[in-house]
Amino acid sequence: MSIKSNYIKFPREFTVEPFVSMSPYAKLMYIMLSDRLEGSERNKQFQDDDGTPFVYFTIEELAAVLGCSKRTVDNTLKELENIGLIYRYRQYSCKANKIYVRDVKKTMLKLVETAEDRHAKYASQSRKICVTDTQNMRDGHAKYASQSRKDCVQSISELSNQKIKSNEQVKCIKTPIPQSEYNSDYNDNSDFDYEDYELQQELQKQRDEQEEQRKQQKAKETKELLINHFKEVFDRINADESELLLKVLYDVYTSNRPTYTIMGKDISRDDVSRKIFLSDWAKVLRAVQSIAEVREKKYIENEFMYLLTILYTC
Repeated sequence: MSIKSNYIKFPREFTVEPFVSMSPYAKLMYIMLSDRLEGSERNKQFQDDDGTPFVYFTIEELAAVLGCSKRTVDNTLKELENIGLIYRYRQYSCKANKIYVRDVKKTMLKLVETAEDRHAKYASQSRKICVTDTQNMRDGHAKYASQSRKDCVQSISELSNQKIKSNEQVKCIKTPIPQSEYNSDYNDNSDFDYEDYELQQELQKQRDEQEEQRKQQKAKETKELLINHFKEVFDRINADESELLLKVLYDVYTSNRPTYTIMGKDISRDDVSRKIFLSDWAKVLRAVQSIAEVREKKYIENEFMYLLTILYTC
């Protein structure tokens, strides 16, 4: 009597880096999600408008299948998301999250290419630092030698001046100074031009005011440009939501900070800006409106970072 059974494939890529160090729960969960994805590929009900398939798998279902706690399931989902094997689209209005399962081979190639690019960038940066340090060392030696020569000349000059001063003091002891010459070196600043000083101060004040006006005008034009870019969104939200959204967009567009920390990762400002400004306005609108829904259930400590995270991940 033979026993018939259904099997699920185990990817060979999980036996090598960078996936070999994944937890057993993460490997098993990916296999379960991939198996369910095959059904979504045949059912258009579980596909986006562009035909991209996704799966629904609640935390309770995964905990039951894997035989573990909900917390372990949540940590395992984060592990898969951090390594790039899945992407979770968080829906609102109490809807379950969409889980997009990515191909393990493509993800592996992408990780390898990213590591190689990072290594090449690090090597290039190291060479630049080495050349810069060498040049700085040479400049430092040259500067030290030049300063040493200057110090030597200055010391000789000071010794000469001290000798001349000593001779003059000896002469002063022998020859009394007339009373009329005691206050000859006194300076009462009687020739100081106060009118010219006040004029310079006034001109500097005017220049500072003009610079401040120029900055305010530039900021105003930038905000108008951002509002016009997402006009459909700003037309549909209230004043408080508009103020928060404009604050986030303006900071992403004009800030000098190199990175933003989103979901525990340091992401470059250029990547964040590109992702947000290429987003569909409907997704941006849902992201803004979700704050009011979440605010009813719990306190949001940092609404700026909360909205920035949603705009980047949506």
